[in-house]
Amino acid sequence: MKLNVDESEIESLVFSPGFPPKTKKPSSQGFHLKARRMSQRYHKSFVCVLVFIVVICIGELSSEESILDVITKSKYDRCKLDPKGPTTAILISKGRSGSSVLWDTLSRLSGDATVAHEVTGGNRNSSREFFENVNRQVDWATKRLCNIQRKYMHDEKKGQLKYALVGFQWKPFHTTFDHPMAITGMKVVSDQNFKVIHLTRNPLDRYLSNLKHRGKQHSKEVPAHCKTDDLPCIKNHEAQAKDISIELSTGEEKEAFIEHLRESRKSAKVYEERLDTFGIKHIHVYYEALFDHEARDEYLADEWMRIFKFLGIGPQNDLTMGDVRNSFEYASTSPKSHKEIISNFKEVKKVLSGTDLIDLLH
Repeated sequence: MKLNVDESEIESLVFSPGFPPKTKKPSSQGFHLKARRMSQRYHKSFVCVLVFIVVICIGELSSEESILDVITKSKYDRCKLDPKGPTTAILISKGRSGSSVLWDTLSRLSGDATVAHEVTGGNRNSSREFFENVNRQVDWATKRLCNIQRKYMHDEKKGQLKYALVGFQWKPFHTTFDHPMAITGMKVVSDQNFKVIHLTRNPLDRYLSNLKHRGKQHSKEVPAHCKTDDLPCIKNHEAQAKDISIELSTGEEKEAFIEHLRESRKSAKVYEERLDTFGIKHIHVYYEALFDHEARDEYLADEWMRIFKFLGIGPQNDLTMGDVRNSFEYASTSPKSHKEIISNFKEVKKVLSGTDLIDLLH
């Protein structure tokens, strides 16, 4: 085994500015020179002993790994999931699918609220950047889940908080879902038996939601979400969600519209098949069942309880839709019917009639 050791790096790392201790000036130049040489030999001997101890402790190192890399490994690299800590999970969901509301509600109904940040990127560019810069870190998913768990456990100690669910969101994109590091991540998720929630939504509703936010995403006028007590925000959202026109004046526009919906539906199946292929422990849930406008408050929240049973936390029996809605931090601002949303509804219906997409209209 070849060990790549740079003594200057080690010395700067483990020795303080005052090491070795200063001594009185020698009375003669010869004695001074002898003292310096003895000090240098002591210095190098200490380094050799340190290197030996590190090698004994960590076992063999690869030929490409320097001793400095080992000594300076961060807490991030050494993080281990705590079985007594909050339950960890990964949420796989495309944008405008209700992922933020889903995670926030799950965490609130089982403990204090947490956030599933878009760790792998919130758009195609940031997703590509993430996977290309993850530095061949095979267990990137494990480390991120571990450090998220650690962060929230640290927060618990600082205040009167108790978290039950922590994790991150993995937004899937065609351009990166087949990336080697994404595949590697999937394998690790499977090997570590991590739990995954796969959330999908009607492709047409996602399409309309994107149109509603087009050019105004993250703006004050139409922010991504409205809190339940923010009436001006809710009013703006509801106004923005009406009279949306879908461009279908040309044959190309019609074909593009149909192709977009088909591709969106197909991708959801691809993601589900990928999870099955790797044998990942997951649950597939549907926006329409979770946020059913027609479900009365006294109805049992079956889709929500299905998730809680899968995660092993929260209310798993007798949970009602009223209970769920009362825990919402964010308001639902989407109209119930496409007739209320789409200004050229009849034209859209005509275009979709006779296709395998007509069932998307409601």
